[in-house]
Amino acid sequence: MTTREKGEPMRAFRRGQEGITVVAVIVYIALVAAAYLSYLYVPIFWRQYCIKETLEGIANLSYSQRNDEVLRMKCVQLMKEKADLVVQTNDCRIERSKAMSTTTVAYTYNETVRFFPTDYKVHYTFEMSFTQDMKAHKW
Repeated sequence: MTTREKGEPMRAFRRGQEGITVVAVIVYIALVAAAYLSYLYVPIFWRQYCIKETLEGIANLSYSQRNDEVLRMKCVQLMKEKADLVVQTNDCRIERSKAMSTTTVAYTYNETVRFFPTDYKVHYTFEMSFTQDMKAHKW
């Protein structure tokens, strides 16, 4: 085993370990793959979060607003503002129990992910709902 002389560069001391190593290549490929998948899927999860937040807001608003048509119009408006989705009025479903004790707001939408440089597409269908309990709470 040779020792490094004073002033000799470290690279000369590490013989056989110069250049790109296999571990560095694997780490680089993993980072590129993570960035690519984030580019594809983060917008989907962000849109899903915005839709969930909108449905929760509509369900909370149903406590004071008894007209379902007004709630549907508000749902269309909020979906366009928050999630950047064009929604028809009938796409937002509002279901109330017979005793008016719970309200469920539901929305189904489709999302397509296109992998490039190929033209491979994956279709996802999300069924989202939020239920609001409207009973008086006992403190």
